[in-house]
Amino acid sequence: MSYIIKQMFKDRVDLFFKRLEETKKEITADSLHNLRVITRRLNAVLTLVSSLSNKKIKIKDLKILMRSTSDLRDFHVQLQLLNRIRDDESYDFIKICEEIINRKIGRQEMIVFQEIRDFPISKIKKKLKDVTVPKDNKDMVLNILAELFEDFYSYKDDAINGDDFFLHKMRIALKRLRYTAEIIDPLFPFINKDILGKMHQLQQLMGDIHDINVLNNFMEQINIPSELDKYREKCIDKLLSKKDELFNIFFESVGDIIEFGKLFSVKLFEKEIFHEKFYKLVDNLDNKNKIVESLRYAECVHIAHPLRTSLIISNELAIKNEDLIIAALLHDTLEQKGTIAAMDEIMDKFGKQVADLVWSVTRETTDDRESYIEKIKMIGKDAIILKLSDRLDSTRYIDSKSNGNRRKYWKITIEDFLPLGKTLDKDLFYFFYNEYKKLWDNSSKDIKEGLVFPNIELFCT
Repeated sequence: MSYIIKQMFKDRVDLFFKRLEETKKEITADSLHNLRVITRRLNAVLTLVSSLSNKKIKIKDLKILMRSTSDLRDFHVQLQLLNRIRDDESYDFIKICEEIINRKIGRQEMIVFQEIRDFPISKIKKKLKDVTVPKDNKDMVLNILAELFEDFYSYKDDAINGDDFFLHKMRIALKRLRYTAEIIDPLFPFINKDILGKMHQLQQLMGDIHDINVLNNFMEQINIPSELDKYREKCIDKLLSKKDELFNIFFESVGDIIEFGKLFSVKLFEKEIFHEKFYKLVDNLDNKNKIVESLRYAECVHIAHPLRTSLIISNELAIKNEDLIIAALLHDTLEQKGTIAAMDEIMDKFGKQVADLVWSVTRETTDDRESYIEKIKMIGKDAIILKLSDRLDSTRYIDSKSNGNRRKYWKITIEDFLPLGKTLDKDLFYFFYNEYKKLWDNSSKDIKEGLVFPNIELFCT
């Protein structure tokens, strides 16, 4: 992992200085855009290294460069937007806008040219050379990605309700998320070209909305002859109409990024899945208070995995057995607490059937592989459904493990747990077999080495 981040760091440093030299030769909208993008990407890898090493790495000159080039870029984009809404009637108003913006461009170009010319290349190269990329810590990297996603997600409700300030904050958060995801793409299979492309498209879309807001604010504030006011209003109406069109696309597109976040963000899972699916399930059951109580009891351990396990049973398998759903929510509580008192507590609160199911899938320190399987078999079919659902959810999120651990995980799944399904009804077994098979087919060759996923005929004899 450290090699990947080191290489990405080196590539971004090299490309930054290349883009800086290109912009020195000619300041254009494209050269400024390319310089700003690589500066953001360089900042992203510096931030990631800072977080991993728990050591702040701040290069003030990069931020100053970003700020000044950003202003100049906005002016260039405003001219492009004006050109798109130009018509014969609004010619005089557009001409005044262009004259004001061109004067701003002239002044800002002098500032940017000065900053680029005086940019302390030697000092920055020395600072960057001193940066040390820490050793592997895949879990920490995933946590950093989750934090960046949760920052992006925190602005969702306000942005979707049309608040331009929070839409802008959400766009900045998306940039940080995307540029960091690009760095760690090789580490996690769920980060791929498709999701990175969707992030880029959404970022551009939100950027287009922001550009319209900037030009709209400019148009509203400039002083013009009163006879041109009606043309100002007409141009603003055109802009706002285009903004509404883009906003509808944004509303439809943001869901793809939220689905991506569900793969690794526990907080998002709690909010999106918990409220939307779990309470729908509870409302359809007789003893919903008891189920909600079991959920609260389980929260002291962790919630995402038990909740997903309960949803496999209730939603994917359409099983409405309340004891089994409660046991799914509680199935990790004994492993975390590890006391007989916790078993008694489960029995008192939720009954013997729930307690037996939770006990059956709890791996005790004295259990070897054989005795653990026998314990599950002894409790019966509900315990097998619970274990296969528990294992299925964990297998769907197996990417956070190392290759060696993933291979061992699959070996135990194939040899110990999948054969348990032979005693289930045919439809139930086919569901589990097919879900595990899809995950197996998508696993890498080095994971599969030395292992064979059994044909379904072997279970039907």
